[in-house]
Amino acid sequence: MKKLCILFIVVFFTSCGTGYQVVKTEVAPVEEILNFDHDNSELTMLTNIWLNEKFNNVKPIVQSRNEASGEISATVNVGSLKYSSSSSYSNNYDLPEQPINILVDFEIQNNIVRLLFKPDVFNRVDSNFYNTTGIVDEQGVNDQIRNLVANYKAFIERSEIVTTKGQLSEKIVQLEASKNELYIRANKWMVTNFNNAKSVIQFSDKEGGVVTGKYLMGEYSLFNDSTGSKKKDVFALITIDVKNNAAKISIVPEQFQYFQQSNSKTDDLTEGQVELQLTNLLTSFENYMKNHKEDF
Repeated sequence: MKKLCILFIVVFFTSCGTGYQVVKTEVAPVEEILNFDHDNSELTMLTNIWLNEKFNNVKPIVQSRNEASGEISATVNVGSLKYSSSSSYSNNYDLPEQPINILVDFEIQNNIVRLLFKPDVFNRVDSNFYNTTGIVDEQGVNDQIRNLVANYKAFIERSEIVTTKGQLSEKIVQLEASKNELYIRANKWMVTNFNNAKSVIQFSDKEGGVVTGKYLMGEYSLFNDSTGSKKKDVFALITIDVKNNAAKISIVPEQFQYFQQSNSKTDDLTEGQVELQLTNLLTSFENYMKNHKEDF
């Protein structure tokens, strides 16, 4: 439709005896090679996250993705060629804005990202009746490629994918109390601390002196290639074992991966927050078991 509109304008100008020129702009592919400290898996994940950003209010369109080989192709909008009327003759014949897209091929191998930029071919109508703005020539396209490279490089350098440890934390509390009394205290401690609907006591065995539960620690943004990011809960498995004069709490948090950037705040659960919660839970359990007395 846009091409037909441009053709109509050209025919109109010709019939009026007006000079015009259609300039075909064909920009040669541009290759950039970047080195990073991230491994291939992390670079692939960060590249996918970068491609979920919007450029000129337009989200890139991923054309192909092969995680195993580290190859990704996406079409990125870098701007547009715009026309504005310079004469009353053209007021009723507006030329449509022409988006300028670039196909970007990513090849990720050995901590190196090879980027190949393949700009679309576009035509520009030069006429006394119109002024052109935006991306109008090869220089404009190459400027946008340099901007993309700088943006991508800065994004990768300040970003990382963090994998939490998911390690066992435990504490043994020695105190003078019967197994039955400590079992009751352990259940009450769980009820007190499991104050979120998603935190649940899963198993209780009075004879065995065991109580287990699933404790909600927080949530993080789980990245998905097709839909972007969504929130996912993180739980810890808490097991309490009691016997006469002793109680042991064991906490194993789920292992997860999250995205973070330097000098940026996040609402997501982080490794540091997990460690702080583990410390607080262990301290809370010890204090409760030592200081809470049962009234029989």
